[in-house]
Amino acid sequence: MKPLLILDLNGVICDRGTYASRRHDRNSVTRPYALDFLSWCFANFEVAVWSCGKRENMELELFQGRTIVFAWDQTRSTSLWPR
Repeated sequence: MKPLLILDLNGVICDRGTYASRRHDRNSVTRPYALDFLSWCFANFEVAVWSCGKRENMELELFQGRTIVFAWDQTRSTSLWPR
């Protein structure tokens, strides 16, 4: 059995920019060498992903054809920010 590795999507694998700088027509940018890194991760670990963003904004297409243990979004997070 491989160890579990939980990856944070935004800021680690992808960059969506800061909330204030985001434009609606701007897509996220996959970081350089991210796909090579993901190949290494899947070869050595069971992989899960997490994001504090909404499920529909998660870049899950990066994992097509691969099995992820789970994909958690903001509904699985506890916000500590007063709003």
